[in-house]
Amino acid sequence: MKTPTTLPTDFLEKVKEILPPEEMKAFLEATLRPLRKSVRFNRLKTNHDDDQCIADRHAWTMKSIPWCRDGYWIDHDNEAPLGNVAEHMNGQFYIQEASSMLPPMALAYAVGERPFEQVLDMAAAPGSKTTQLAAIMSNKGVLVANEYSGSRIKGLYSNLVRCGVKNGALTHYDGRVFGEYLPQMFDAILLDAPCSGEGTIRKDPDAFKNWSEESVVELSDTQKALMESAFKALKPGGTLIYSTCTLNHQENQQVCEHLLNTYRDAIDVIPLNELFDGAEIAATPEGYLHIWPHHYDSEGFFVSAFRKHGECPKKLLAPREMPAKFPFHRPSRKQQAEIQTEITAQYECSLDGHSLWQRDREIWLFPDALLPMIPKMKFDRLGIKVGEQHRKELRISHEFAIAFGSTAINKHELSPPEAEAYFMGKDIENRSQAKRGDIICTYRGTPIGLARVTGSRLKNKLPRELVRDQGLTFK
Repeated sequence: MKTPTTLPTDFLEKVKEILPPEEMKAFLEATLRPLRKSVRFNRLKTNHDDDQCIADRHAWTMKSIPWCRDGYWIDHDNEAPLGNVAEHMNGQFYIQEASSMLPPMALAYAVGERPFEQVLDMAAAPGSKTTQLAAIMSNKGVLVANEYSGSRIKGLYSNLVRCGVKNGALTHYDGRVFGEYLPQMFDAILLDAPCSGEGTIRKDPDAFKNWSEESVVELSDTQKALMESAFKALKPGGTLIYSTCTLNHQENQQVCEHLLNTYRDAIDVIPLNELFDGAEIAATPEGYLHIWPHHYDSEGFFVSAFRKHGECPKKLLAPREMPAKFPFHRPSRKQQAEIQTEITAQYECSLDGHSLWQRDREIWLFPDALLPMIPKMKFDRLGIKVGEQHRKELRISHEFAIAFGSTAINKHELSPPEAEAYFMGKDIENRSQAKRGDIICTYRGTPIGLARVTGSRLKNKLPRELVRDQGLTFK
């Protein structure tokens, strides 16, 4: 049997200790096959009727992913990258590996009918699971997306904007601080922990480039500390999902065992063996899902779920206040009423669950569920920037246009060639009835950005970092 040359001997010996001999062959064969492409349709911008229409438009053949109603494996002959497809650029679908759709679905399953207002994604970049959680939450409450790597924050923010997330807030911390800074704050926490990535071998040939048994031990220690922090930051009755894209027991079952041993009287496992039809194939005796690449022809993944049913010992909670000069203030009641009236009239949308804040000339929209956290933590980004006040005009921001523009009165539908030109940063002909001001450009009914009306032209206002020079697919 052919063995992948990139798999270390020490790793294979560990796998043999876990898998029975008849499965070992299936595992090795799976690692040699190319990984199937998969996408998740974004329900903040689509409904189920759109799925097949988009697939037909691009000649995709789709197969449903059993654990995610919004996810599909796809086959397509088009050589154009999926990332340059119009519906991806405007946030209607996310290119996401099938197994990575499991943790948010496990969270939704485990939460059930419990409160779901304050949620933390502790290791969020690049944003696939964060945007999936926002869709599950229907953009309600607050979703704190934390990322420790500073270089990945910008990409995370960009994906939240592209997907129309309205309830997000970004932080840049080592996840180990949340239990101290925000004790017992969250209804639900997703910890998709940094790991050795053993399950990604089909997607990344270099997945084992830096693998060693020593690094696995180091990662396991970090994961245990992150799990303890997540547990402390969770409200009694709250739900915790722990997941990795690795395969060994040290980073998976043993990390869960550490949590259970540490807080034995305050936590229970939520079994996931009935999460979806066929889940029993990957279910462990403890009730976790340990997914190997050959189980569902996907990446390898591990998912576990817990419920906190007791208080943390008081000595562990020691809340730490974060004294920081907060640069925002609430506009006067008169200003709030004027801004809200203007937004409601122009966008025919409700701002329920949000409040208006101001920084200099900027107007922002914060989720109300975020407000108790503001004095205790520094945020890289809070809510959505509505726009800036210029004399008597409120100039709307790109992110507000993307999130709220579908119901705007002042919008203009672009043809495929116009939309392609728009994403290439070009101005386009003004075929609208608008004579001045900003207008929201849409493509197939979905907002893609702003343009400034200047006579017979629409001056492109797409942020420079979103401009694409070539290779776009508009159909």
